[in-house]
Amino acid sequence: MINAATLQHPLNKILDASPMGVGLIASSSHEAEPLVAQTYRGMTLREVHALLRSVGMQSEGVTANSSSADADVPFRLRIAAPNQKWMAGQRFRNAHGHFGVLLIGRKTGVDITKKEQALLKDLTQKVSSHFEQMFSPDGLSPSRVHVDVPVSSGMNGMSDALQELLQFDQGWLSKYMTDTAEVTVTQTFVPGQSEPKVGQHFPLDASASGWVVRHKKPRVDLNLASTQGRFLDQCPLYKEKFKSMMVVPLRVERRVVGTLRVASKLPDQYSREQLPSLETLARKFAQYLTEPEPSSAMIDVPGLGAIEGKPPLDGAQGIEELRKVLAGEVRRPLAAIHGALLDLTREPRLSPDSRVTVERVAHKLNRVEDVLSQVLEYGKPLKLSRTSCQIIPLLEDAVSFVHDDLTSKNIQIVPEYHTPLPLFRCDKAKMKSALISLLRCAEELVRAGGVIQLSATAHRTGLLLTLG
Repeated sequence: MINAATLQHPLNKILDASPMGVGLIASSSHEAEPLVAQTYRGMTLREVHALLRSVGMQSEGVTANSSSADADVPFRLRIAAPNQKWMAGQRFRNAHGHFGVLLIGRKTGVDITKKEQALLKDLTQKVSSHFEQMFSPDGLSPSRVHVDVPVSSGMNGMSDALQELLQFDQGWLSKYMTDTAEVTVTQTFVPGQSEPKVGQHFPLDASASGWVVRHKKPRVDLNLASTQGRFLDQCPLYKEKFKSMMVVPLRVERRVVGTLRVASKLPDQYSREQLPSLETLARKFAQYLTEPEPSSAMIDVPGLGAIEGKPPLDGAQGIEELRKVLAGEVRRPLAAIHGALLDLTREPRLSPDSRVTVERVAHKLNRVEDVLSQVLEYGKPLKLSRTSCQIIPLLEDAVSFVHDDLTSKNIQIVPEYHTPLPLFRCDKAKMKSALISLLRCAEELVRAGGVIQLSATAHRTGLLLTLG
């Protein structure tokens, strides 16, 4: 037995092969029952309902006593508003007596050509064969298969309202994560869509949704071929032959909290004139994204009664909590101990051997403080301040930072700079921290009395740094 999810995929493939990317497949368990949409392309939900009503009226003459020739006659339909569309249709009935209809888009309303008749016949046979395979002796009815989109209970019909206003083949909500400078997909509106998935992350500077968050204004793209190279969230859409896309910022008190995004396989499907009609719905989506999650839960433990517990923290919150503990409970005591050791080395009554021991401990403790400072720096949310830099001053600063440790081990650094070296854009603080980490790693690998070769050369893609 083939379930609804299994049936959906081949039906979608059939509609993808139809002209203009517009089509509808509907069925019912008996011609006296209303048609139920199984899948559709290039139409709004309102247009789908109008077509089903129209087809239902025309189908009254196609009864169980009608000849197969009458049922096989193609017919024409027209959607007048909001966007005029011409459709060609074909009815079908399988061996189990279940009734269905296939509609595909046309460019004009002239008589159906022989080529279109052959295409309708071929597609109808494919649809009918898939419905034949769906049934088993226990009798699953196709009227149970719906295209209703499963959404969160907090959406309260907002997905249906969106489908009433816009035609889209893919749609999703993204939430702006301020701590990681990313947008995260939180809700999809089309079942079975391959990309993106709920929980997928996109960076602000490499995604269309991130562009909307940064610029705080909507974005309409009618040629994904020209933008898919810039934006990671447009690459899969372009590969699946999507033609147009619109991203709307979702605001709460002028603060952008996320984005609403729709995409269509039809060209020129979206425009800025559609934005005013989305304002009310956009506010509801923004409120949905900012709804607070339960902060605590009552956990019933046998023998201990109910205790209140907090849900586990996500990755960003956990890192922030750890940073606070390290900064307050670890770094401050280390700094106090280090200062006390330095004061102890100045005591005149301290013997030379004891002074050397204390200095060595103070040096080791200073090393621990440096490592802890780097850990706390890396734990901060990534906020880069890129400027044009020269690599040589950064390398010299990093070498001077680790100079004392290398000298104590009798390790030499031999720099070799192949000038001229090009400028490059980076965050100076982050780059210096990365270079210090590299030198620390090299220090651990090189034996006492060894040599570290440090070279910088120009490369066709930028700069090449070598440690050896």
